[in-house]
Amino acid sequence: MELGWTYPKRKEHLDKLAHSPSERTQLVPAFQGKNQYLKVFTVSIELPKYRLDNGRTYAAQAEYLATHPLVDKSVFEKDWESEEAQKIQHELLKTMLGKNEKELLAYFKANEQTEALIVTHDGFVINGNRRLCTMRELYYTDQVKYKSFEFINIVILPPADEKDIDALEAALQIAPDIKEEYTWYARALKYRKKRQQHNYTKEQLAKIDKVSPEEVEDLIDLLNYADAYLADRGWTDEYHRLEQTKYAFMELRKAGSKIKIAPEKLCFEKLAYCLIDGSTGGGRLYEAIPSAAKYFDQFVTRVRNDFDLTPKPIETDGAALDLFGAADESNLGDVLEVLSDPNKFEQVRDIVTDVVTAEKLKLKEIEKVTFVLSQVRKANTALLDSTAALTDHQEQKGIEDQLASIEKSIEKIRSWLK
Repeated sequence: MELGWTYPKRKEHLDKLAHSPSERTQLVPAFQGKNQYLKVFTVSIELPKYRLDNGRTYAAQAEYLATHPLVDKSVFEKDWESEEAQKIQHELLKTMLGKNEKELLAYFKANEQTEALIVTHDGFVINGNRRLCTMRELYYTDQVKYKSFEFINIVILPPADEKDIDALEAALQIAPDIKEEYTWYARALKYRKKRQQHNYTKEQLAKIDKVSPEEVEDLIDLLNYADAYLADRGWTDEYHRLEQTKYAFMELRKAGSKIKIAPEKLCFEKLAYCLIDGSTGGGRLYEAIPSAAKYFDQFVTRVRNDFDLTPKPIETDGAALDLFGAADESNLGDVLEVLSDPNKFEQVRDIVTDVVTAEKLKLKEIEKVTFVLSQVRKANTALLDSTAALTDHQEQKGIEDQLASIEKSIEKIRSWLK
């Protein structure tokens, strides 16, 4: 499979076509500030090259480099003519051919090309990379059955700068029956990369995509949270793991902003990551993130009880964590260790569920005038059950601390009764 003619051969052929007449034209909207009808030409399917600076494939490219450490990290940037880069891009595009009614392979098995690909003056596809990939896959699978794709229709753009092309990409719409939406993180990556590479402002990016500047900034910010999560899990740039996580990171950002003590924020983020992990299989555990923040103190108490922990400072590399220019006084190091241990993640999620359920029930009960009496009765029943089980084989460690806590609670209640 030839994925694009060499530059001299391609450019010479396109230059000849651009100066040739054609009875066919196609609307190219919002190109260089106006709608234009440009000539349509027929070329070999082997001629065009994929555009590597493709917003739809930024995430896939980053993930490919993360999972193929021996590949040159600049493969998608240093040479767009590179046969290696074009082959990788083709394979990445194959994973993006849509699903169900938007599945491109099924569409082109039943339909011929009706809309011309739009290519730059030197032959890189601006609009139609996935369609080109699909037609190539079909043609090279069965050149007799899919002979109609041996030659394809293209529109050749006149020379244009990067901002003209970006505006055109945003304005172009593929036929609705085969259009595939960008994922939230693909859009965010596109915005971030365009801002870094071409110094776009959020207002310029918003104007190109016809969204608000706030939406651009919001997506980039969410992507930063997502990158931190992936890095923490050892999945740097593995963006496919973010398919169903947008609202999880929105909840993490919102709830985390209310926690002002840095060590607590660090532990809360680790806790939120555990809940996000538990949501990737189709569950919605991330919905518990706001409640986990609300009942964070109760969660800490429960974790310490369940894992028999002793409070200690957070440490990294043997030194006390210094988040505010001062030693950590939160003593959450024991909890952080649990939240950093993959073997305990499932139990952590169960604890969150239990704590949230218990606290919500408590809120309902507390509205009743008999709440205090009801809770004292429950405590008394639990203590009676404990005394009935006093045998030599029962664990004694930690009981003294619990009894001390119970005695303090009793003193408070007696004081309240006076």
